Amino acid sequence: MQGFVNNLGEDGCSITVALESRHGDPTFSKLFGKSIRIDRIHGLADSLTYERDCEALMLLQKNGLQKKNPSISVVAMLFGDEEDVAWMEQNHLVDFGEAELDGLLESGKYDDSQRRALALGLNRKRPVSIIQGPPGTGKTGLLMKLIELAVLREFERKKADLRTDLRYCLRDDSLAAGIRQLLKQLGKALKKKEKETINEVLSSAKVVLATNTGAADPLIRRLDSFDLVVIDEAGQAIEPSCWIPILQGKRCILAGDQCQLAPVILSRKALEGGLGISLLERASSLHKGVLATKLTVQYRMHDAIARWASKEMYGGLLQSSSTMALRLLVDSPLVKATWITQCPLLLLDTRMPYGTLYVGCEEHLDPAGTGSYYNEGEADIVVQHIYSLIYSGVPPTDIAVQSPYIAQVQLLRDRLNELPEAFGVEVSTIDSFQGREADAVIISMVRSNTIGAVGFLGESRRMNVAITRARKHVAVVCDSSTICHDAFLARLLRHIRMLGWVKHAEPGSFGGYSLNMHPILPSMR
Repeated sequence: MQGFVNNLGEDGCSITVALESRHGDPTFSKLFGKSIRIDRIHGLADSLTYERDCEALMLLQKNGLQKKNPSISVVAMLFGDEEDVAWMEQNHLVDFGEAELDGLLESGKYDDSQRRALALGLNRKRPVSIIQGPPGTGKTGLLMKLIELAVLREFERKKADLRTDLRYCLRDDSLAAGIRQLLKQLGKALKKKEKETINEVLSSAKVVLATNTGAADPLIRRLDSFDLVVIDEAGQAIEPSCWIPILQGKRCILAGDQCQLAPVILSRKALEGGLGISLLERASSLHKGVLATKLTVQYRMHDAIARWASKEMYGGLLQSSSTMALRLLVDSPLVKATWITQCPLLLLDTRMPYGTLYVGCEEHLDPAGTGSYYNEGEADIVVQHIYSLIYSGVPPTDIAVQSPYIAQVQLLRDRLNELPEAFGVEVSTIDSFQGREADAVIISMVRSNTIGAVGFLGESRRMNVAITRARKHVAVVCDSSTICHDAFLARLLRHIRMLGWVKHAEPGSFGGYSLNMHPILPSMR
């Protein structure tokens, strides 16, 4: 039997379970009040993560503004007065400017917004820097370069200090002899202490990589404070988890995009308390935004795709690099010139031109009780479009299919698993595909009903992630009548109609389901 955990007892050992049973099934009455064995409980929260988050908040409250706290400047910046930050900006407290990057960066490799982000991140007198990286702006590569330069600067500084110390030591013969003797003793001791190898490696490492929660590991906690803490994808992390590594460093850089997916919070009470607002989002709005800098040139998408994201999500500030602005599927090696491969934006509308829904394209609630939705008609259309892309020469590994609903994802996976020609096509939820990209992206919206209910499809950040995963081609499969009840989604479809192509469902228009079917070649608008 299967069931759902309704309540955890105060003793921490007992639970209340709602069992699933069919009408008339006597099993439940036989089990009522008796002890039963539970084989497995799915979806339990990780208590260690919760405990470490709570510990970080307690340390922040207790030691945040104490002089012994290495991150005192960071805490003061994120909780301090606006006047202090304004004073810092007005007096140009910097020890590293953009001009100093000239000898450190390859000529022409970084745009102006990236150079500014590097300069701000390398400024040791700036406790907090925020790098907002819209899709395709090279945020991750930029962070790698920033960390490399930060290590280099710190190494050069410490090397200079070491030279001074050595010059002082060499003036004293007895001190030099003592150092040589000490080194011999240390060499013998290290051979006997194999258990300290991990600590030794961590202590000597210039860069330590960890998740937010992993930074609370005792092996890391025992290390000296870090000169710099960098948190990537900070927009997806809850604020308490960010404080775990931040409290161990003198400065911090938060990188991410608050216009993409926020932390996943299931508790309504926690959402009302503000847990759904990431530290990145909160800090970006502090002190009139002076802590943040934004990357403004994207190197991933065709301009027709990027222009929608720029207008809807980034205030029109996101520009396309000339290297990718007009790249289409047809520009890839071995890809044929069909109307599909020359189309950056495509709407596959399950509504016929005269308003009737294409047969079989209604939404259905998952009978497994997950609360998710699926749409068999849309799944058929997705499969046909995948075949059209493959026939045109697009490799299956360059195709990604997304849907916001897990039931639809499972349906699509089942369909594609039966088709060896489509091996390599990735199917996933929108949420799990954040941070990834593909040449061709197909999005199955699923929802189709008479009342215009779109569920969380209308959540702008989720749709921003879905659309901006594509490099050269986006196909949206949907019931336009239902989708257009949401103003945000209606603007998306309007954008596709203006800059892309539209194909309405008509009897036989989506063809069969084998690779022998040619893609529909006539162009249409």
